[in-house]
Amino acid sequence: MKKRKLILGSQSPRRSELLSQLQIPFKVQPLLVSEVLPNHISLEDVCSGIARQKMGAFMVNPDLWSGQKAVVLVADTLVRIGDQHLGKPKKKSEAIFMLKLLSGEEHIVETAYQVWDSVEDKVYKNLVCTKVVFHKLTDLQIMRYVETEDPLDKAGSYGIQEAARSFVKSISGSLDGVMGLPMKEVEELFAKQGWDFE
Repeated sequence: MKKRKLILGSQSPRRSELLSQLQIPFKVQPLLVSEVLPNHISLEDVCSGIARQKMGAFMVNPDLWSGQKAVVLVADTLVRIGDQHLGKPKKKSEAIFMLKLLSGEEHIVETAYQVWDSVEDKVYKNLVCTKVVFHKLTDLQIMRYVETEDPLDKAGSYGIQEAARSFVKSISGSLDGVMGLPMKEVEELFAKQGWDFE
């Protein structure tokens, strides 16, 4: 087994909660990045591009992991509907706009994650896409939900594990991925690489 320290490069409480389910020790080390990508990047590469940006910031900042045999995990989640990507709304009016856009429609939740082994200097990448269909929402439902301020730190303005779960008509794919980290795929990668986290 390869002894490693696991570092979660995220300030998302949901990713911490999901990773905790594996019952392995890890350290949370959030790192803020601009999340501004080149204009020419393709629609399919946006989410992966942000995850790559986060990992790159870790790799060039040895103060975050120096002296440790570390495995670093970063991720990003976006909602895609048609030719639009929906990130986190900055204000209530943006959340209302996003929820009206999703109302009664199918959308894709993309979660891209990257895992870097600092000892072997290898990066493992994956993008997990999940189809979600919303019920038709009333204006009152949307307003009541937005007033809770719960949507303001969620991609696409909703958290499927909270009050907005009633908005969901159907889901096809990874529920954990919609929440922010596809645990089945992450756990399989950890096992395949033989990492023993301490």
